[in-house]
Amino acid sequence: MIIRWLARTALAGAVVVGFAGIARAGVVRTIDGKSYEGAVVIDPSGKLTVGPAGKGTAVELSNVLYARVRDDADEKRPTPERAGGDQPAVQTEGGKLPPGWEAGAVGKIAEPLYAKYADGVYSIKSAGGEWSDIGRREAYCFVRATGLPGDAEVVARLVDVKDGKRVTAGLVARADKGPESVYVGVAHVDGVVKFVKRTKEGERATAGAGRPGSPVWLRLLRKGKTVSAYVSGDGRTWDAVGTETLNTDGPLEIGLAVSGAARTDPLGAHFDNVRATAIAPAPAAAQVAVMPVAPTVYKRGLVLTTGTYLAQGEVHGADDAALRYSRGERRDVRVPLTGVARVHFRETGPDMMAKVPPGRAGVLLKNGDFVEGSLRKLSDRSIELSSVLFGLHKIDPGSTGAYALVCNDVAPANKA
Repeated sequence: MIIRWLARTALAGAVVVGFAGIARAGVVRTIDGKSYEGAVVIDPSGKLTVGPAGKGTAVELSNVLYARVRDDADEKRPTPERAGGDQPAVQTEGGKLPPGWEAGAVGKIAEPLYAKYADGVYSIKSAGGEWSDIGRREAYCFVRATGLPGDAEVVARLVDVKDGKRVTAGLVARADKGPESVYVGVAHVDGVVKFVKRTKEGERATAGAGRPGSPVWLRLLRKGKTVSAYVSGDGRTWDAVGTETLNTDGPLEIGLAVSGAARTDPLGAHFDNVRATAIAPAPAAAQVAVMPVAPTVYKRGLVLTTGTYLAQGEVHGADDAALRYSRGERRDVRVPLTGVARVHFRETGPDMMAKVPPGRAGVLLKNGDFVEGSLRKLSDRSIELSSVLFGLHKIDPGSTGAYALVCNDVAPANKA
């Protein structure tokens, strides 16, 4: 059973028939980015709580973005297909990890691997682990992204850790699973988030300055042997915390890592909003017309954050991770959404572009209005945005005469 509210619907007094007063296991996500897991109850007055009886966390209905609850029949019922709307988390059976992810151990841990997944949340634990910002070796559960031999990025929100002093959790890029291997990571260590690395096998790890702990968004960008780490409070605006180039023979493995220091009691952490994306190589100069000076009028196409303008680029679709387009002989090219500045659906002149608020993401309409929100999904018939103010909402690019989708700013050095 899946329940969704838009903020404005909840404020109008949404009623969930047959659910009020009944506690069912589930997951609730809020517009401000938080995630709660446990018994979900809605009392007759419309108050929602998540967690153990008498100790649950109260959640305002106006702040609910997505809620999933299960009854006994859910295990026997196939998940229904959904046409449009927000895309639910990948569903797996028995806590199995989604396709593209594989759990293994770095070094030697005391307990069997524990890496489970449900409703978009990764729960990872280990016992007898070892991972510090000055250690010579590591031992932890490592959930790595598979099928990404080239440049790639991994993004995740670290929701919580069981014990901030005995659990280290974050994102890592390693040369191999050896306990003394070279690596680069961004991790929650001793209650704070740090950029951690070992640049020579067997040496002590080193770390940068600490930042406030969970919940926090983490990001690792791997380009060749160079790995860059970022942190964010909202998953959109990123602060660079460090970059390092590792001297390794093979490709770097990248993924989620959790180390619990207790010998017999597995301790762990939860991640959500996890995604791994392969980064397409930069188009060859002969195949892409790069305009060093921004044109006065943008025709149908797309603009990258580097300032590159791909006139007549045909966009096939996008989600909150990547965009797919074709241009000339290059078919179905996939680029991270973080590298896309704008998509122009029709010719857009300087007067219309002047109506886009600086530093804001959203859709510019024919009447000059700008609808703010971060992109969730783009198709031929619909632009789906998410915003704190309006929740999830759709825009029909045809009926509204949408001129442009704005995702990110162009790098300052490349702006006109």
